[in-house]
Amino acid sequence: MQLAKPVWWTWDHSTNWTVNQPGKQNMGASNFYGKCGEQFVAEYTRAIRFAAAHGIEAIFIAGLLRDGHGGLDAARKVAQIGRDAGVRICGITGLLAYGGIYYEGDSPWSLDRFLKAHPECLAVDREGRPLVKGFGNGMSKKVRHACGSNAKVRDFVLRSVEWLFKALPELGGLQFETGDTGVCQCAACRKRYSSEAEMISYDDMAELYPKVAEIVLGSKPEAWAVCETYAHFLPRRKKARACFACGMPSEVPALLSGVPKEAHFQWVGDGFIDPKDTNYEWVGEGSGDPPWQAGEGIPDRLRQHRHIMRAHYGTHWSGRVRHRLAIERIRKLCRLSASAKLERISLFGEGSAFHANAEFNYLAGCFFSTHPEASMEAFAAEVMAPRLGGPGLAGDFIEWNRQSEENVLDESIFQKLMAYASRTDGAPQRRWLWLGSFLQSQLWDREY
Repeated sequence: MQLAKPVWWTWDHSTNWTVNQPGKQNMGASNFYGKCGEQFVAEYTRAIRFAAAHGIEAIFIAGLLRDGHGGLDAARKVAQIGRDAGVRICGITGLLAYGGIYYEGDSPWSLDRFLKAHPECLAVDREGRPLVKGFGNGMSKKVRHACGSNAKVRDFVLRSVEWLFKALPELGGLQFETGDTGVCQCAACRKRYSSEAEMISYDDMAELYPKVAEIVLGSKPEAWAVCETYAHFLPRRKKARACFACGMPSEVPALLSGVPKEAHFQWVGDGFIDPKDTNYEWVGEGSGDPPWQAGEGIPDRLRQHRHIMRAHYGTHWSGRVRHRLAIERIRKLCRLSASAKLERISLFGEGSAFHANAEFNYLAGCFFSTHPEASMEAFAAEVMAPRLGGPGLAGDFIEWNRQSEENVLDESIFQKLMAYASRTDGAPQRRWLWLGSFLQSQLWDREY
């Protein structure tokens, strides 16, 4: 059985490894950066330190290049700190959306700046209006979309990737996507689409992914070129409004088979590990597709490539409560990924390991990646118990989190919880005190 090694996915604006820091955000995509610029390097230095200590191979960063936290100089510092620690730092970029290679700032490689200078390159909706969308959370910027049929756009995208690896040689790789908040509906684009394309276009991926991957691998052979798919690799059986946690349309393996075999494809596991698990407002109660079963693997046409399965566990994207304990879901993610012979699993690494649930989620990714057939009891005994003050304590820690998630928490548990805290000190005591505060916050929100 192949072991699927852990990596982390992050947004710069909501990566908070400094606990007490003004300007923190705990949700969102495409947000403004709220902290002082120096914090970008400080946050990722701490994250890298934990990753290096626990065998997390890489940290992916959306918003890596942003004037507000130091631009290219800060990105080079973080990438070099990662290299020195043995943790690969990779950028995350939108090719036709999300600001392009240079996410935010006065750079010629900013997609937003390019689209302002070339309005004829903007994507349009079905009424011919410029395609500009936001996430509606009050913190996010508007996302400008580029037309995937426009030759000027495609040339800009490819030249910007070439520039990136010359300007940032310390970078360990690039994850790229075309955009998941809309696609161009001009006549040329609609003529190209092999199927209905409202939120994403696999035809845009097929046009750009092989060329971008070739540039990444040609610029730096040891770099990772990671192609985001927004879907699980299993066939889609039920239409949904969006792509997340849904199966893959049947035409995709043929469309994407031209990507170099050294590249990775990245898939989304949430709704296929437990269909009730997906809580995206735009999908509803799960994808409607059957759960992923052990042994179900990559389609034949894509089997030669490398593969990552990511999930949103422990984040606001999964259940709307950040730092929720998710070790059982992570165990399933690792076991199924190993059975499918995937190379890596990806979890969000934005929250500090000060938060005990986040710490145990991270450690679960590391433990079950190495021991994919291990039980929850083994993880509790080998990893949790020593960090909680002794044998037999992890069961209550897990159970009380479960009760909180299911809104059946009995307040009588707090006397026992504080007794555990009083019998320990240092880091074990901090974990119990943190859990008490987290559970009390859930009760407070429910009652008031």
